[in-house]
Amino acid sequence: MIEVQLLIPVADNNGVQFRAAHHALFDQELLNGFGGSSLLPGTVIGQWTAGGVVYRDEMQVQSEPRP
Repeated sequence: MIEVQLLIPVADNNGVQFRAAHHALFDQELLNGFGGSSLLPGTVIGQWTAGGVVYRDEMQVQSEPRP
């Protein structure tokens, strides 16, 4: 079995938190497309650069087991 992990930002690039309804829609898409998902505990902190700007974000981790 293969496990796919999706990193889902909790806020946009301006630091504005996504609403619970936003995440609920995404969760429904995972349910419809893959038959389910698991939200792993905790968050992941990431960073990257684009155009000389450093972006940092916090993400939830969704796990999708695939046969």
